[in-house]
Amino acid sequence: VVTWLTMAAGLIGPIPALHLLGMRYSVWTMMTWGASVAFLGVFFAVPLRRHFLLESQLRFPSGTATAETIRSMFADARRAKSQVGTLIRAAAFAAGTVVLTWCFPRVLRPPVFATLGLASAARWGW
Repeated sequence: VVTWLTMAAGLIGPIPALHLLGMRYSVWTMMTWGASVAFLGVFFAVPLRRHFLLESQLRFPSGTATAETIRSMFADARRAKSQVGTLIRAAAFAAGTVVLTWCFPRVLRPPVFATLGLASAARWGW
């Protein structure tokens, strides 16, 4: 079910990006699209769950990754401290990046394509 929710978000998520690119959809079109995605998610989740989880014995990748991370963090004290330190540095870097782009929005759109002579890509906001 989680996989289908992720897929549904992947089918609904690009709509704001399309709006930024100038594509406009009516409320009824958006409601129809959302209902269609929800319908697919509900009616395909049961047979696919049966196949992938019960018959094929596949595990949830996000839960497996979380369990492996926790297991490796508590396997060796010295290694655990190093891994926690890495996680803290990564979180600090991410927070610093957010603050930097909030204070200086120009950082989000460097003029790479305009510099390379690709003006059409630059007009699309790249």
